[in-house]
Amino acid sequence: MKERANPMLKWLDRYVGIPLLALLSLTKGRRQPRVLQSPRLIGCLKSSAIGDTVLLSAVLRDLKTRFPEAKVILFTGSSNFAAAKIFSGADEVVRLPMGRPDQAVRILRVYPLDILIDFDSWPRINAVLARFSRAKQRLGFRTPGQFRHFADHLSVAHRRDRHEIDNYRALVSELGVARFTEPDLTPFAEPLAGYENAVVFHCWPGGSRAEAKMWPNSNWVQLGQSLRARGFRILLSTGPADTTKSLALNEEAGGCFELLQVPDLGALMKVLRSVRALVSVDTGVAHLAAGLGCPTLTLYGPTSPSRWGALGARSVSLKDGQPAIVQLGFEKGPSLRPLDLTVEQVRHELERGLGITTAPSGRTDS
Repeated sequence: MKERANPMLKWLDRYVGIPLLALLSLTKGRRQPRVLQSPRLIGCLKSSAIGDTVLLSAVLRDLKTRFPEAKVILFTGSSNFAAAKIFSGADEVVRLPMGRPDQAVRILRVYPLDILIDFDSWPRINAVLARFSRAKQRLGFRTPGQFRHFADHLSVAHRRDRHEIDNYRALVSELGVARFTEPDLTPFAEPLAGYENAVVFHCWPGGSRAEAKMWPNSNWVQLGQSLRARGFRILLSTGPADTTKSLALNEEAGGCFELLQVPDLGALMKVLRSVRALVSVDTGVAHLAAGLGCPTLTLYGPTSPSRWGALGARSVSLKDGQPAIVQLGFEKGPSLRPLDLTVEQVRHELERGLGITTAPSGRTDS
């Protein structure tokens, strides 16, 4: 069963999950001490999103520094399992079938956890799974309007006025973690030769509000042709679900792009470690590239880079003028529309922020 952006699962999560958590809160057990001084087995739950997993990798590293003798187990869903296996830094990664809560509970209960930290901010199913785990202490988010914290022993306010990595840090601060690092994926991917003059375009966002994060094809074509005129190769990052769209975009560009089809996430990371730059809509690939040290320009529409921006020394963000109403990933609104950014704005940011000249040979831009 599809786990991410599944309307049926979202309906069940809200209309079954909320009353179930309210009922479970009546039997959530004795409140545990705020900090277990010497936990031996720490569970972390993050059920989706590669970008979120990139951010979480830094926090798990900080958690391991705080508790060097503890074993950290990361429980994921299907969409972020492969990413977590590569770079999460957890001692063990376990995939939970999020579409089958009964099976997920059975897997969780195998582990006699001292602490279970739920890093997801809105799905009620995660909180239900945590409640049925064997964890001595359960820690999660108190997210406004989501009613997901009823069965937690400890909860931390999930705030929209700070970056998501700082929300994650607020959770582990409850356990005494006080020193924090930034995501760094460079140890997990060696650079490849032959990509030094390539720019990757990642045009296809995921999730339930993907259509509002799109940039028009005609803009990608115009930007790509400018870069091609400067001698850059343009690689279209595409997965199996996006191949048809990428082929159509390349045809619209006169066949001057190349489809970047890699066998797995590890191969994609090696390419991103090697290329001249990435231009991407707001998606997990931007977080991957930024964590790998790739010069990254991410385009934002109804989401905010101050909340979800890709973190890296060579990462820059460009936001259009529409309000950032998508905070948790699924919000609706009459003002949602595709990215309202011009090609000139993107070209200017590539030159100003990343030092990449996009004007065709023989001319300069003001």
